[in-house]
Amino acid sequence: MIKVIQPGTHSTIQDGGRINFRNQGVPIGGAMDHHAYFLVNHLLQNEEFAPVIEFAINGPSLYFYGQTFIALSGAEFHVKLNGKKISQNTPIHVPAESTLEIGHVFKGNFGYIAVLGGFKIEKVLNSSSFNPFLLPSAKLTKGMQLAYVKTKFKNTEFNSRVTPVHDKFCRTKMDVYPGPDFNLLSLEQKEKLINQKYYVAPNSNRMAVKLGNVPEISAPEIITAPVQPGTVQLTPSGELIILMRDAQTTGGYARVLQLTDHAMNSLSQCEIGEKYEATFHLI
Repeated sequence: MIKVIQPGTHSTIQDGGRINFRNQGVPIGGAMDHHAYFLVNHLLQNEEFAPVIEFAINGPSLYFYGQTFIALSGAEFHVKLNGKKISQNTPIHVPAESTLEIGHVFKGNFGYIAVLGGFKIEKVLNSSSFNPFLLPSAKLTKGMQLAYVKTKFKNTEFNSRVTPVHDKFCRTKMDVYPGPDFNLLSLEQKEKLINQKYYVAPNSNRMAVKLGNVPEISAPEIITAPVQPGTVQLTPSGELIILMRDAQTTGGYARVLQLTDHAMNSLSQCEIGEKYEATFHLI
């Protein structure tokens, strides 16, 4: 059992998301950075879609009643176990009656904490991911108790360590495919769209990222059509919006591009207002 001493900022339970419910208007949700999410579970040999804690900006402080193993990845942040610094991207043994303290993120956006066996939390529509309407209890609050699956282990079972992808916070190209409405643009507009350098603008969140430094291009509205995480929408007023994990299921703006999952992972770790200066790379 784990007690939440301080929840941190935007700390929630996340997993792989709610798959196959978009026809009912349910967003996929789930972890923003899939690479980091799958990595922490893999390090502990958890099930692929085991629930983890996702946090942003400031991490939580947690008290562990019993011993276990944890793994941390994603953004880079200061972390201490019982007052001593510990590493990310490797399994860490947590003795009974231990306190984990995660400070301010200093590189990236979203951090992840996995516990051996995964957190034991209810599922709604086959997912434990936080949703304010479907599963509000998956948001960490001060004093709440988090159970996890009890697993027998030895202290020497885990010794793996991985080297993080160092360019994930500073990629200069975002891989994209042409969207369903890409051909609504003229050749000149397409060239401007692809060759421009962008950055993440304010008012970006888990639903969508707004891009700054957008060239003077626009597209007409379309009849409401399906969208998904990674869809790049171009509005009639000339805004570029990239839909993220909590995106709606339909939209009326032109779907000019579609990000790859790898590009979404990198974009999710780009701080708001940071001069990302990335171009699209059409593949």
